Amino acid sequence: MKKLLLICMLIGWGVTAQAQTKKTVLWNKAGKKVAYITPGNALHLYKNQQQVAYLIVSNAPDVLDVYDVNGNHLGFFREGILYNRQKYIAAFVPEALEKLELAVRSDKAIKSVLMDLQIYGWVSIERFLRGVED
Repeated sequence: MKKLLLICMLIGWGVTAQAQTKKTVLWNKAGKKVAYITPGNALHLYKNQQQVAYLIVSNAPDVLDVYDVNGNHLGFFREGILYNRQKYIAAFVPEALEKLELAVRSDKAIKSVLMDLQIYGWVSIERFLRGVED
């Protein structure tokens, strides 16, 4: 019985540890993995795992501000979309674009919820990190 309890505890610990280390992968316009966000809200480049920014809670609900490691404000992360201060998309989680596509095809009530994103285009992750738009 003790062995069974120990095994259950170890399995539970493994599941908990795995859940805590799950990262959110971000994709670019071309469908390539470009970055990921850790559970601690650190933004890393996918190609070299270098931390390049961090996300913190902003004054607006459901919005995270994105700052580079020097403390410069780069943009925002909202509804699964990473966009710069000029509201150009740098990266996204796939579900976020599905929401946007759904909003475009569906009724005005859903559109109104997402329209305040005011997305103006795309910017590369490299230009996002430098704070410039394409």
